[in-house]
Amino acid sequence: MKRILVGLLVVVIGFGLLGAILYKVFYPSSPTPTKVTDPFGNISSNSTWKERSPTTFTTDFYTWYLTSISADSTSAGTPGYKTELSQWLTPDFYSQFDSIGEANDADPILLAQSILPSWLMNMKADLVSQSSSEAVVTIHLRQDPPYNPNKSLTVRLVGGPGAWKVDSVIE
Repeated sequence: MKRILVGLLVVVIGFGLLGAILYKVFYPSSPTPTKVTDPFGNISSNSTWKERSPTTFTTDFYTWYLTSISADSTSAGTPGYKTELSQWLTPDFYSQFDSIGEANDADPILLAQSILPSWLMNMKADLVSQSSSEAVVTIHLRQDPPYNPNKSLTVRLVGGPGAWKVDSVIE
């Protein structure tokens, strides 16, 4: 009887460990954002950046943005943050960034007053339209239950392959 219980315990522990490993593989705790210092193709050896689709660019941007503002809420006003943000946005959108936020009493990229940590892990981008110099992408920021509904934003990009920049965000 004791051997059966020990055997059963070993099997249960084994399945528990296997489940934990599979969970970590399929549901990682956090994404690994790519630190990009020059996202618009000025680094000639970075061919994967130059080949980014509008949906990949948008997902990468929102991953960087959510990671940046979540990691340190005081970093948003620093010169380093502003410099990096300017690399992702068109000059026009960047120049209006602060005034858009003040006018809407919301973050100009998320169009929200608060940020849910689940957005970083639960986002999906869908291409709405694309030409050689412009693209429209819908980014879905999904929320963990019990929050509903999900947040969907329409992001307008300009520039073209390898040089996309966010020009506007609307709900």
